[in-house]
Amino acid sequence: MHLTILEGKATVGVRKGAGLARIIDAFDLAGAAGQAALPPTLKLGLSASTGSATNNFDVRNLRIGLPLEITQKLRQEPYQLTWPAEYKDMVGYPYRFTLKARKADVHNWRIGFTVPVGAKLVHDAGAWYEGLHDGTDGSVEIRTKKDDKNHVVKPAAPCPST
Repeated sequence: MHLTILEGKATVGVRKGAGLARIIDAFDLAGAAGQAALPPTLKLGLSASTGSATNNFDVRNLRIGLPLEITQKLRQEPYQLTWPAEYKDMVGYPYRFTLKARKADVHNWRIGFTVPVGAKLVHDAGAWYEGLHDGTDGSVEIRTKKDDKNHVVKPAAPCPST
């Protein structure tokens, strides 16, 4: 079985021959009738039943992971900003991160990382990403823009971004 939960939608696949057959595709968890608000964390439970008989069940090859591998580093030493004028008293921290898909293409992704409290994510209107947290609270979170076809992360071709 393969379970993916992304942006509040669940997709379930089962192994079929050498491939994976989707049996549930992008089920909206938050929109389901009677669904309580989704928690910030996920707990996974496994169970099995034999009816009136008893038996032991082994779980093999269980792997829980993220669809992306992320590496990030400071590209260069922080530097004094001179543009635009309202940022002239600020210091820039240029980060470079690389995203690599583990098995399948990842079209809509979001990542977050910690920064010094009071930092500010600066991007212009033409930026390739949307900022969800701007850094003022000590965290930056960005994601691809809706329907972005240029920043799909593929297993064979990591997506470097600066």
